Amino acid sequence: MNRMKTLYTIVFVTCVALGQSYAQEPPGQRTQPLPLKEAINRAANDKLPFAERLAAYEELTSRSSAEKTEAFRALTESADETMAAMAARSLLQDRNPDSAKLISLRITKWSEPNQLAVLQELQNIGVDDPLIQIPREVVRETLSQKNSDNKPAGALTALDVAAILLAKSSSASDRSMLAAAVRTHPQSRGLWLAIAAQDTIESRELELADSVYKNTEVPELTRVAAATALRRPRGRRTARRTARSAPSPPS
Repeated sequence: MNRMKTLYTIVFVTCVALGQSYAQEPPGQRTQPLPLKEAINRAANDKLPFAERLAAYEELTSRSSAEKTEAFRALTESADETMAAMAARSLLQDRNPDSAKLISLRITKWSEPNQLAVLQELQNIGVDDPLIQIPREVVRETLSQKNSDNKPAGALTALDVAAILLAKSSSASDRSMLAAAVRTHPQSRGLWLAIAAQDTIESRELELADSVYKNTEVPELTRVAAATALRRPRGRRTARRTARSAPSPPS
């Protein structure tokens, strides 16, 4: 207990001393903000400790709107994808009108966690017509990838979130893309939820949803999502298949 009190005392005294030192320092001698280009370069310099780069990034968030936009656009294109994803999220939070094209060109080059962070930010702010191209690129990229069954059961993926966001699109080509993606990645619960949100469902996807739902080796959340696609609301029709021949939805 005495050791803990001593530690708290040291920390308190240190903080007070630092505060007094800063308060007594003449304003003219306080650290001035770096020039914009230098601050951007410092935040993007992967040879510096991340803490220093993060400090430079945080300082950029206090700049004017125009300077923040310039800085975050530059950082979104930086080689460090973690810093790039942070900058992309800042652009989205600031509702930057030109962010959609820039981010959509970069996001598929980033790791799963960084893609997921940006897509979840899109969920937070709401997706509109320009921004929907970001999840569209994520879904499009998966069409050339093989399904991966080694993800932890129930783990949320970037594809899951991208599919749910893309389901808001009324474009026929986007709907076709979602159908193609679920055939490639039938264990994506986000894709099944996106398929379930459509007005029609192809017979091929109906049969696949039925098989996924009945497969006890598939994660439970994915089976529930596939079942959701089978539970068609009244008046919803399947393409090229009558309701009589469709597989029975789960009770």
